[in-house]
Amino acid sequence: MRPALAVDSNSILGGGDGSGGSSSALEFACKRAALSGEEVVVIHGFPLSAVSIDRKGQLDVAIVPRLAEHERLLAESVAGLSERYPDVVIRQESVPIKPADALIDASVNAALVVVG
Repeated sequence: MRPALAVDSNSILGGGDGSGGSSSALEFACKRAALSGEEVVVIHGFPLSAVSIDRKGQLDVAIVPRLAEHERLLAESVAGLSERYPDVVIRQESVPIKPADALIDASVNAALVVVG
């Protein structure tokens, strides 16, 4: 186990992918956070296939439905947790990079990382 990069880390990081293992890990994170006062940060990483950019550097609008689908999956992954743990702050982040890389990057400031 390595210490958090930030001495004052006050968050539990979990991956949200909609799987049963992920749901169990996030439930554990919320139970701990309810006791410890930490916040829960749920990351949903997803790789994007080739994305085209126009001459002005703008992303192709075709990417919007794909991003929205991943945002929906993340929202479903945490659905119900806020009701069961109303005193726990739950932040959601959906990022277009590989899930493992997203968790590794975000873990530098977490007190605990849970995965399922």
